[in-house]
Amino acid sequence: MKKFLIVIEKAESNYSAYSPDLPGCIATGSTIEETEKEKDNLLSKKNALLISIEEKIEKNNAEKDLLKKEEEDFLSLVNQIEELKENYKKLVEESNYSFGTIEFNVKDLVKLKIDENKINNLKNTLIKKRKQINSQLDEENEDSIAYKKKNLLKEINQIKEKLAAPLKKYQDYLATLKKWKEKEEKIIGDINTPDTIKFFERKKE
Repeated sequence: MKKFLIVIEKAESNYSAYSPDLPGCIATGSTIEETEKEKDNLLSKKNALLISIEEKIEKNNAEKDLLKKEEEDFLSLVNQIEELKENYKKLVEESNYSFGTIEFNVKDLVKLKIDENKINNLKNTLIKKRKQINSQLDEENEDSIAYKKKNLLKEINQIKEKLAAPLKKYQDYLATLKKWKEKEEKIIGDINTPDTIKFFERKKE
């Protein structure tokens, strides 16, 4: 079972929790226990949704690869049928046979019948499959899984930006605090650095 890092922070009136490994997964509660419970529920839902979408996209891509092979086989079949028709036509036009005193034409004895309807039905089935798969993988199609994934990622990024705002403020605070600390250390200085507190304290002694 995969584990995720969970960060719980104290806000003004409640607690918030998020996972750096799962952007967009955020939970809040009035107590740590409540936040933990809400966080677990939200993580499960977000994780299940992402996994479900990725599985469907992976399945469609696999079907797309299989369909490509089927289309290649169909094209090969059509070419062979066309070649057969040409050979039969040539045979009928150019050949007369006799058996003893019996003369005959190939066309009178051999009939070539090709079910064009079945070929067209197979072609239309492949075209329909291609449209369905492409439709599901089209990010601009509002009914597609690719569109749902794109919107989910947008939503996650928006939540991530909101989540990052207080964190950025805290990081800015730490950076300011560090600068003040550096200034403080510079002002205090040491006994060997002129114009510092410790330097003047040493001179007073």
